[in-house]
Amino acid sequence: MSGAGPATVLVVDDEEAVRFVCRVVLEGLGLRVEEAADGLAALDRIAAGGIDAVVSDVTMPRMGGLALRDTLAEQQPALPFLLWSTVPRPGDGALVKDPMDPSFTVAVHQLLDA
Repeated sequence: MSGAGPATVLVVDDEEAVRFVCRVVLEGLGLRVEEAADGLAALDRIAAGGIDAVVSDVTMPRMGGLALRDTLAEQQPALPFLLWSTVPRPGDGALVKDPMDPSFTVAVHQLLDA
């Protein structure tokens, strides 16, 4: 984790409303939240430091969640990463359906406890 206090989670989604919902859910769990609108913006924010975990949508413009996950697996393999999709497709690797589903909070807890 990035130090004293709650963990900081980067929420990556191209839809502002979804990022807002994620922020509300995660802050309700006592976490700090940063946001990025796509994978490229997420990489920039992660490079600045202080991010303890990433939760990302699969489908986004410029760089989607699968490409972000693969890039981070090479650059920062110890950084916990959770992928979600409101429209899951076979093979997309999404672990949860969407941030409003109770499985999202369970998955975030497991991600941070790993």
